Amino acid sequence: MAKLINAQFERIKKAFNKDEIPFVSTLTIKTYFKYPENNLVRPCLLTGIESFRVL
Repeated sequence: MAKLINAQFERIKKAFNKDEIPFVSTLTIKTYFKYPENNLVRPCLLTGIESFRVL
């Protein structure tokens, strides 16, 4: 499990081109969390994380 989390952290750092993951406020997290709930039409087809890989 820790290996998977570390891999995710590395992808996040690569996406931001930073050595550390940028700070994100609780308000920002809540805003991003609510967006799909408020904007996706159900039912919707989600294909998985492979669609969002950073190359």
